[in-house]
Amino acid sequence: MPSSESISSLSDRLKDSLEETLVGQAVQISTDIASTTEAVLKITPGNSSAAPIEIVLDREFGAYLTGGRGSVFEIPFVRKRSTAEDFVSEITNLTSGIANGGFQEDVVLSKGKVVGASGTINAGGRLNKPVSDTWMKLGSELLSKRERERHIYQPY
Repeated sequence: MPSSESISSLSDRLKDSLEETLVGQAVQISTDIASTTEAVLKITPGNSSAAPIEIVLDREFGAYLTGGRGSVFEIPFVRKRSTAEDFVSEITNLTSGIANGGFQEDVVLSKGKVVGASGTINAGGRLNKPVSDTWMKLGSELLSKRERERHIYQPY
């Protein structure tokens, strides 16, 4: 975790950054401080064809940004991240890319539940390359019949 900043303080700082970036867009940002080690920020778009976003801040790891139906992007405090930006700026820019319609995902469903996803965020600009992440749940769903859905989201 950056310095000795509390999860509540980090959550407030991130929310301020997101509100500044998403100003003028039809969006609702809510925060839930689950404990001293975890906070959840939810961004609900006004456009039903846009991707909702959930950001889980974890004091030990960093953040898990979930976009759309199930694409998860891991943003650690330390180690290599998708961009060379600081922690809050990276989350803000990825969120902005989703909000501006630069997000698409392929979702894998089994028995109506999301069991995997592959998402790509294009944050825009010449220097920003697309950021992708993929996950798949292992277990009994692996052998069951699966369906795939492609979602290309609109701007907020």
